[in-house]
Order: sequence, then structure tokens, then C-alpha cells
Amino acid sequence: MREIDAALPRFVGPRDRPTHADVVQVYRDVEEADKVHLCDWRDNTVRKQRVSQANLAKTRRLIGQDAHDLCKRHNLSTCWTDDPRRAIAAELPEL
Repeated sequence: MREIDAALPRFVGPRDRPTHADVVQVYRDVEEADKVHLCDWRDNTVRKQRVSQANLAKTRRLIGQDAHDLCKRHNLSTCWTDDPRRAIAAELPEL
């Protein structure tokens, strides 16, 4: 236990934000937890599908409530990869 305590930072600032990998370690129910890099936004209406609840939950946990709401409202899915080279910025798409 002392080793863990010694490894913890003494101070945490506003720039010390958890990574997506940190989040999926805490929330074990995240869909495809090994894929934490956002790589695309999929329009499910074009594919005649619906965004899944699991995808919406992952979107909320990794990107935030605004992204979740946008995806739910416009039937979008976030697409994720385990390859950091394919990652895109987690900015909300212009619709």
C-alpha cells in the first residue's frame, strides 16, 4: 500500500485530465474497452440502423454529455479504434 501512496501525485491541477484509457479502467462496462481512440462519426440513418445504448454510454463516458446528446438526437455512432495513429480530435461534428 505504501508503494501506491508514494506513486500518487501530491498535487493535481486543471490540466491533469484523465485519458480515455484511464476512464475505461474505472468503468469496466465500457463497450470495446480496448478501443479508446475516436476515429470516426457514423450516420446510422444512412445505414438504416439505430445508435446502440452501449455506444451512447461509451460516448458519454469518453467524450462527454454534449457528444452523447448530439449522437442520440442525430442517430450518430462514435467509432473507436485501438490504433492511436487513426485517432481524430474529439470535436463535435458540424451538422
